[in-house]
Amino acid sequence: MGTIKNRAARGLNACGLLLLLCIALASCGGHAGSNTGNTGSAADKAYTLSGQWYRHYTGTIAGKPVHLNLTYYSQQLRGTYYYGNSGLPIGLYNGEDTTKSDTSQYITEDAETERNDNNDYTNNAHWVVTFAGKGITGKWVSRDGKKMYDINLKEDYPAGTYQFDIAIADSSAGMGIATAVTSYQVSMPGVEMNKDDKYFLDTVLIRDLGCEPSASNDFVACMHQRNGDYLQAVFGDADTTDHDPADTTDHDAADSLQNHNESSQNSWVMYNEHGLVVFESLGYLYMGGAHGMYGSTYTCADVQGRRVWKLGDIMKVDTVKLMALIELEARRQYKIKKGEKLGSQLLVDTIPVTDNIYFTESGITFNYGIYEIASYADGQSSFYIPFSKLMDMLRPDFKKRMGL
Repeated sequence: MGTIKNRAARGLNACGLLLLLCIALASCGGHAGSNTGNTGSAADKAYTLSGQWYRHYTGTIAGKPVHLNLTYYSQQLRGTYYYGNSGLPIGLYNGEDTTKSDTSQYITEDAETERNDNNDYTNNAHWVVTFAGKGITGKWVSRDGKKMYDINLKEDYPAGTYQFDIAIADSSAGMGIATAVTSYQVSMPGVEMNKDDKYFLDTVLIRDLGCEPSASNDFVACMHQRNGDYLQAVFGDADTTDHDPADTTDHDAADSLQNHNESSQNSWVMYNEHGLVVFESLGYLYMGGAHGMYGSTYTCADVQGRRVWKLGDIMKVDTVKLMALIELEARRQYKIKKGEKLGSQLLVDTIPVTDNIYFTESGITFNYGIYEIASYADGQSSFYIPFSKLMDMLRPDFKKRMGL
């Protein structure tokens, strides 16, 4: 499992990429996608990515089995993959295509639970691959460029995995010199899904968007409603249609507003195996000041069991033990020596147990938003703890569900 941050969330470079993402989304209008990207033919001819879609891939990198969840929309790739023997999520997002080829993709890795020196994420390990037929082939390249391994992946939906579509909606308004843009991009259950599974996930995801579930569970209508709520919060009941945003003399009605206001919410499938799906939702908000605010929240849906797993459902929390495990991981990531206070590098001396978690094949990741335990420049903090260190806390029904 997913991207800019610690995929979209590490440091000022990540914030800049988010702004680019928001601009791209703002041009999309309101519509739902149904895996409209070209899946190729038996001839396996390489193709240029288009449309908007979600795909689940299996295959190998350097001969080792991997699982990949990949989303494409507004000319952006976002994804998460993990090796079958570890489950540690590694994020993916497309960067500059240095190959200058119409069909070759340069995709950058960003492991959520790793931190590079000086927050330098511009030279990470990366992929140079082509999409052909239902496959992805090419090379994995190490950060220093000295190691290269074959990538061979194929779109695949084995039992217990699900297909998803992409829905996009955006809106904007202006009054005087003040403008506001708002956009949503969400993953929604595909039409191919069993109707009972689809209704369960529809209900979970519509509620996550902030709308009340209904018989129709219309994602586009919900997103437009939420966009309208945001514009209402910015402009109130003012009539934005009678004001020319380009007319800088029209100040009276917008004196108390920022020149530019922006909101977005984007979701990805991070894990999709064994009847379990994990979604990441990344929100961004700018209403003036030096920078916007952003953060990720996670939904762990057990489709087969018809429930959403929370931390208390997954384990009987031993706070002292769990805090100690999280602290060890924080010290490793931030290079804080034993005996040195966490506050020497972080904003806190102790890290509380958060409920903002997600699981993959072999462990749980605890996610902390910006300013929660670290500075804005550090971005979000994610600490992966393998199940092997948590077995005495995991509840029997969760162990059974995960095959532990």
